[in-house]
Amino acid sequence: MEKFKIFLAAVVRIFLLYVFVLLVSAIVAPIVSILLQKFGFSFAFGKVFDRVRYVGLALMLPLLWRWAGVKRWHDFGWGRLQVAVILMILGALSTFIIILLNIGLMSFFHLFSTLQIDSLSLAKLVLKAITIGFVVSLIEEFVFRGLLQKMLVKSSGVIIGIFLSAIIFAWLHGRAFSLDLTPSDGFTLAVRYLSEWPDKFPAMMFLNLSILGAILGFLYVCSGSLLWPIAFHTGIVFIAATLSPILKSSGVSLPQIIADYRTSIVLFAWLIFAAVATAMSASLEKKKPAKS
Repeated sequence: MEKFKIFLAAVVRIFLLYVFVLLVSAIVAPIVSILLQKFGFSFAFGKVFDRVRYVGLALMLPLLWRWAGVKRWHDFGWGRLQVAVILMILGALSTFIIILLNIGLMSFFHLFSTLQIDSLSLAKLVLKAITIGFVVSLIEEFVFRGLLQKMLVKSSGVIIGIFLSAIIFAWLHGRAFSLDLTPSDGFTLAVRYLSEWPDKFPAMMFLNLSILGAILGFLYVCSGSLLWPIAFHTGIVFIAATLSPILKSSGVSLPQIIADYRTSIVLFAWLIFAAVATAMSASLEKKKPAKS
């Protein structure tokens, strides 16, 4: 009963924090949108709101840090670099296989051979993909695994903590609305973020993103190091960003690939592997002789 109370308190804290961020975003996003328009930048209000929301969540990190019981940077774990490199390669390879399954092998090589891109543009694309892959993975793994999952595991146990943080991870990845909204719709959009399913966010995409979040969660628990989920996540984003010109030419979008059943098969295989590895790691840890 005591554990359930701690768990409930953690969920309520996260929910109230998110509501607060949405309400602040409803006030700040219209101001940011109007200022951008005055300086000649044209962005859909839904996108502006979404970016402001992310900044707001980032500013709330100190609270999540405290709730997770983290006292210093090293508490997240940063060891096991060799395995992290292997996981990065496997993450990239898995993503490449998923793209091939969706586009088709012959179609992929045909599009690759007809792709009009010079060496300098290709180098810039790869460098951009590496940067995006690492930065996005570092931030998201720090927030979702390093802080959110740590807090939920502490209050509700390993399995529930992993899957609940994975669901939140998936939900926050699909919140941008495609409707043509204006800055006056700030509070309307804030309410819709809480009450409506996002546009262009099919259930299969939500399922697959949740599975990915769980895989990353198990990798963190298994290793005790954020390097493992960061590396795997980086490999995924790197390949997706590098092959974006081919995806654009094929007519198959990244959201379509994420929502595909073939993606589910590959992710389920990884989930089983990560869960088994975590269970074996925990078993070996129990068999270790206690330190005197």
